[in-house]
Amino acid sequence: MNNYKAFIQQLLSLANNSLQPLEQVILDYIITQVLEGLEIGSTCLNINNLDLKDTKENISLNDILNILERSNLVGYYNLKEDCLPIKPLTLMQIPFVDAKKNILYITRHFYYELEIAKKLAKLQVPSKVDKNLVENLLKALKNKIYSGFPNFEQLNAINTSLFNKLSIITGGPGTGKTTTVVLLLWVLIQLYDNLNIQVCAPTGKASARIKESIYNNILILSDSLGLDISFLQKKIDEINFGTIHKLLNYKINDIYFNYNANNPLNVDILIIDEASMISLPLFYKLLNAVEQNSIKHIVFLGDKNQLSSVEEGYVFASLIKNYSREVFSRNKNNIVSELVISNRSNLEISKFAENILYNRLDLVINSLVYTNNIKMKDPDLSLILRELFDSNNEINIINYLNFIKTSKNISFATLFQIFRQLAILCLTRIGKLGVINLNNQIEILVKKYLRESGVWYTGRPIIILENDYNLGLYNGDIGICIMKDNKALILFEDKREFIPELLPKYELAYALTIHKSQGSEFDNVIIIIPENNKEKSNINTMLSKELLYTAVTRAKKTILMYFQDDSVKTLLNSNIERQTGLDYLLPSINL
Repeated sequence: MNNYKAFIQQLLSLANNSLQPLEQVILDYIITQVLEGLEIGSTCLNINNLDLKDTKENISLNDILNILERSNLVGYYNLKEDCLPIKPLTLMQIPFVDAKKNILYITRHFYYELEIAKKLAKLQVPSKVDKNLVENLLKALKNKIYSGFPNFEQLNAINTSLFNKLSIITGGPGTGKTTTVVLLLWVLIQLYDNLNIQVCAPTGKASARIKESIYNNILILSDSLGLDISFLQKKIDEINFGTIHKLLNYKINDIYFNYNANNPLNVDILIIDEASMISLPLFYKLLNAVEQNSIKHIVFLGDKNQLSSVEEGYVFASLIKNYSREVFSRNKNNIVSELVISNRSNLEISKFAENILYNRLDLVINSLVYTNNIKMKDPDLSLILRELFDSNNEINIINYLNFIKTSKNISFATLFQIFRQLAILCLTRIGKLGVINLNNQIEILVKKYLRESGVWYTGRPIIILENDYNLGLYNGDIGICIMKDNKALILFEDKREFIPELLPKYELAYALTIHKSQGSEFDNVIIIIPENNKEKSNINTMLSKELLYTAVTRAKKTILMYFQDDSVKTLLNSNIERQTGLDYLLPSINL
């Protein structure tokens, strides 16, 4: 919050100096609440629900609105007039049957939400596909549907995406989002000539994963469907995969991109994976760079139940919520397709994740007690470390370390495959059971096991913490050290190598925060939630069922959770509630 103090003081210096001392205190408090909301992902503040207990003052809503109006800091937005305020703060008043909902923004964030709503409204038009040709191509897929692959949900998602310029596909892990995309591409490439296709994601890790998944799915589909996809295999090599930042062509030391409304992207098909992770500013900048008249299809993919972006914004979840409403579909085509049929071989984990989402506490507890591949233990550091380095445990780090010790010529693919067998996911960065301390404790034992004493050694994993556009390394990218001729080289999954001195800011990656694990899958997952009363930070404020769901759905085989029963109850009863005005703007704007 210290970063915001200067901003608050600057705003208050612009305020009407005729405000009384108490009114200035109230104004300071309101601005602080808006900025604190940004820290937890909200983009605005509902003034109607403002709690002034901290100020020890009993002030009515009308008094608050009066202070804002006289402050000279607030502009007002009316959807009918559509005139953007030029004040640093914007108040949007939403009419209801018997009252008005008053939502206060930093004006920049209001502009982002308003423009996102406008641009999405313009994109909600039917595509210009040859319907007869589409039907002929879909016949080949419909003929396979009774074999269960593709299923009805996937076929519906393909159909929706083909006939709409804008479409959204949501579903949990194992529901076949990537398979749906591959089949969609199979149809699109036959519908259009000379397509420029871009596939992107918010992080380098997520973009690498969808690229790998698409390639793997092509091989699987070739065997399963018996379709001629040889042309698709060749075309995939022409598709550009990368981060959204790379797609928009970043500017060095700048928050803006080279591609924007004045210099739009030259793209026909744009597919964005892990859309739930996209922050409000980046979502706006992406849509701002889309040439809405020339683009043929734009498809957002993501899991609506996952954690939202680390930064402010609740865009993807808002799109699902609003574009799935029946009242909205009366005016527009239904553009949201949801995949719920899980194709994962481990149905126990899928069912466990589903029970978390629907707050089925008894079934969640039963899974922890009676399911072989889902277990829970006390969150004790000594216990965690002891079991992690016990080769008799099903989930351990010894398998990875033995691979490092015994392999002479380590291949990129095998190294990362073995590393991805285990993920250790933490709630926090700080504290005894936070990422920083746990990584340090694990590395001490790793060095002892490998008999290493230097800073760098073969197998040492790191995670990039900030974007470096010059190197093409992005926040969340995982690298692993390989020693060659006594020199450290950091390998990344795209087969590039860097010396440590060139890397942007990084840290150890034996353990990751749950947020950093988004966009990844692992065979086995350890989830660590500290006991609230043993940590200085207020752990309960960070807990949510979305957080637990995100952690659980990283696992493909087994889950070991180190936390207590009370934490499970807290998690299931806690939802992440980010405040946003998109729930009003999205259905209201009809261009």
